[in-house]
Amino acid sequence: MVIKQDVWLSEIFEYPVFAIFINQALDVDQINAYVKCQKKAFYFCKIPTAEVATVRNLMSLGFYVVDTALSFQKSEYNTVAVENSQISIIDSSMVEAEKILEIAESCFKYSRFHLDPEIPDVVANKIKKEWTNNCVKKKRGDRLFVATVDKQVCGFLAALYTGTPENSTAVIDLIGVDKAMQRMGVGSSLVQAFEKIYGQTSTRLIVGTQAANIVSSNLYQKLGYRLYNSNYILHFHKS
Repeated sequence: MVIKQDVWLSEIFEYPVFAIFINQALDVDQINAYVKCQKKAFYFCKIPTAEVATVRNLMSLGFYVVDTALSFQKSEYNTVAVENSQISIIDSSMVEAEKILEIAESCFKYSRFHLDPEIPDVVANKIKKEWTNNCVKKKRGDRLFVATVDKQVCGFLAALYTGTPENSTAVIDLIGVDKAMQRMGVGSSLVQAFEKIYGQTSTRLIVGTQAANIVSSNLYQKLGYRLYNSNYILHFHKS
């Protein structure tokens, strides 16, 4: 088991944030030792949904499940008809970054940070805004697609590559749609644009969402993605 500080999240929370990676056995004493050393801290970990005993042991320490993360994949690319021909997909360099960040700061409600009642919405929104800002500045990811209608920004999709050139995986790292434009085909158009660029050069395409986000799950399955993995996300706050 490894406990590692997440420096980026720590800066946003303004106190220590730690990720727990459980590769083999859960070490309760190690977690307790970390907790005792911190006056205020936030811990999180990801556990496969089949490992109920580990989840139960973590809950006995004060952890709780905030999210069930679902991972979808697609290994065969095929063209799907665009739902809304008024939607244009362009590169992020063609629009003002602030327009993208305004959407990132206001459109999310099902992330693990937004679902956690111990995390204020202002902090959860800041996380998504800063995440997207790193994509805009090319500090994270490979490409940032932007959706527009009548030249007005209405959504974005951040993509990145993982793996090797011989066995590459393209990932939808983050996708956000303006609240006023949700369920109008923006998400579908962004995913299709992502597939046109990455579908021919990647072994598979991957995207993740939350079990609470039924709309997103239905969208990905409609576009041919299939569920291949699920994990519980657990949080623990020491105040």
